[in-house]
Amino acid sequence: MLTYMLYSLKRRKAANLITVCISFLLVVLLNLYFGTMHSYEQQLHELAENALVYGRVTNKNGSRDSGLFISESVLDGLSASDLITDESCAVYLLAGEGEFTQAEWEKCVHLQVSGVNRTEVVDGLSAEKIHFGKKYDESFFASDSLVCIVDESVMRKYGWETGDKIELTMYYYSSASELFKLELYPLGLVELEIVGSMERLAGVTSAIPPDVVIPFEAVRRIYHQQEIPFFADTVSFYVDDPMRLNDFKEEMRAIGLQERDPTAMDSYIGYTLAVRDSNFVTMASQLRQSIEVLRSFLPVVCILIFAIGYIVSYLLGNGRMGEYALLRLQGMGSVKGTAPFLGEQFILILLGNLFGNALMLLFADSVVVILVNGVVFAAYGIGIIMAYCRMGRKSVIGLLTVSQ
Repeated sequence: MLTYMLYSLKRRKAANLITVCISFLLVVLLNLYFGTMHSYEQQLHELAENALVYGRVTNKNGSRDSGLFISESVLDGLSASDLITDESCAVYLLAGEGEFTQAEWEKCVHLQVSGVNRTEVVDGLSAEKIHFGKKYDESFFASDSLVCIVDESVMRKYGWETGDKIELTMYYYSSASELFKLELYPLGLVELEIVGSMERLAGVTSAIPPDVVIPFEAVRRIYHQQEIPFFADTVSFYVDDPMRLNDFKEEMRAIGLQERDPTAMDSYIGYTLAVRDSNFVTMASQLRQSIEVLRSFLPVVCILIFAIGYIVSYLLGNGRMGEYALLRLQGMGSVKGTAPFLGEQFILILLGNLFGNALMLLFADSVVVILVNGVVFAAYGIGIIMAYCRMGRKSVIGLLTVSQ
């Protein structure tokens, strides 16, 4: 049978060349089709990996994102979420050195204190501008110990040095003043160890720079020790997986964050979610729409390949009815008689695919090339099999009549 197939392939060069060319063109066109789809999918994946979807907590009308009262339940919900990353929190306090009465606070409170959990939370501050002692490094910001870093100019003014323990009387803003009037309340006398210094930030940004920086969790600990409800002043973060943006927003609603209402009254209560996702959503939607359009044509593409395989094989089979009839007259069954014709067609498809692969591997991804080969062999092959099965169902007399 193999000898017969090789002889037939040599004898029908023109028809075989057409079949190879059809297979070659199908491989090239399908590589363009699947390659475009694969390219869009890669762009969507890269967009999700590289896009920075920024979010933060604001007041109800979105006019304030700092100096707020953000409840501890919201903070705990954000910390427990696996859908956000790089969470940045800060709480702002005022302080004065030593112990003094509340009546003296106006002339004694001169220090700006910030409790933060990341270097970047403080405008203008970077790791290069912080000089830690031997005990601490940047893990300082994740600590809940009563330690601090102090502005170098403040240290010179008060005669402090790294390693000193200082006492500060701290004041906080009360969440009871939630509308337009803020009032200070005493937080108590706190002893802190200076574990590092920071270069002066005045003039680096328009914001008032802190004189003393304390770990965020240490400030929370002080509030708890004084049995005072804890609130953060500012909270921001990035969405870890932008492709799960809907899940993220649903989870944020579950922890109590609401949507912004521009018509709401101004306030200092932070319970609204603001997410800068418009650019990502627009680009992702366009890519998804393009992918869906291309995928919607996949059944049509497969049917078209099947039809080409069927029609080409049917026409070629009609031209070889006499040849097939002679094989049947020699005692071959319908299956064994059609086997050489099927084998020839699959060999020709394989040759066309190989030529197409050799060309497309220079431009297309190997995954796409493999996928294209699978689709061509499956759809085109089913068309070939059905065409020759139809020929095999005819009687020998019917074949002779058709061949004449």
